[in-house]
Amino acid sequence: MDAQEVTEKIRAMIATTIGIKPAELGTRDSLVEKYSIESLDILDISFRVNKEFGVKLFRGDFLQKANAALGKPIVEDGKFNELGIKLLKDRLPEARESEALKVGAPKNILARLYCVDSWVRQILELREVNQTSGEAFLDDWLAKYKQTL
Repeated sequence: MDAQEVTEKIRAMIATTIGIKPAELGTRDSLVEKYSIESLDILDISFRVNKEFGVKLFRGDFLQKANAALGKPIVEDGKFNELGIKLLKDRLPEARESEALKVGAPKNILARLYCVDSWVRQILELREVNQTSGEAFLDDWLAKYKQTL
C-alpha cells in the first residue's frame, strides 16, 4: 500500500467520523480547528487505524515523553520554548508552516496541529522501519533527535 492509498483510507475513516465526504477533508486541515473533532473521536479513529494497518500508534503524553528523553524542558510556564518549537517542527513536518508554531505558544496547540497527514506519516514511518509500535518508534526517534542537539 503506497502513501496515496494510506491517505485515502485515513481520509475515509475521519470523514465517516465527522460526517463529511472524504473529498471535503483536506490532508493538512486542523481536525480540531476546522472540524471541531473531539478527543474521543481521535481515540476512535486511532483504534480503527491500529486495526486497519496492524500498528499500535503512540497515544501517551508526547510532551512528557519528549521532556524525559531530551533531559531539557520544551515547555516553560505552560508555553513552548525555542527547543519545544524546533522539536514540534522536526517531529510534525506536516505542521511546520502552522502559524501556531511559535515560541510562547501554549502547550495545548499540539492537539490543534493534528491532521490527516499526521496519521499517514506515522503509519508510513512504522512501515519504513518494519515496526508496529508507535511508542518504540518514538523512543528511538527521540533518542536520535537528542544526539542532534
